[in-house]
Amino acid sequence: MKAKYFVTIAFAVVLSLPLFAAIAVENEQLEQKEHAQVQQQVYGWQLMTDEERTEHRAKMRSATSAEEREAYREEHHKLMQARADAKGLSLSDQPGQRSRGCRGGGQGYWQ
Repeated sequence: MKAKYFVTIAFAVVLSLPLFAAIAVENEQLEQKEHAQVQQQVYGWQLMTDEERTEHRAKMRSATSAEEREAYREEHHKLMQARADAKGLSLSDQPGQRSRGCRGGGQGYWQ
């Protein structure tokens, strides 16, 4: 009886392995998609470290008002523009603009 129980469990585990692999692949694809979205939304992301990007997201999320987010966004834009200038690079002229009720649309691509 115990052998039959063990075989049933082993069989179930073996059958579920492809499912776990598919979940891992899907998670990796979601992470890549999120990374691409972050790159499109953060002005000057090319000039930032991963730590700076994480800090930037945290500051944007912790802002308590639209005015506070906009002030931080303008400060960030100036910092990224200064970095680009120091490296002899060019970023787009405007910080990421967002339409009302629409996420994304940020700028910051190389020109």
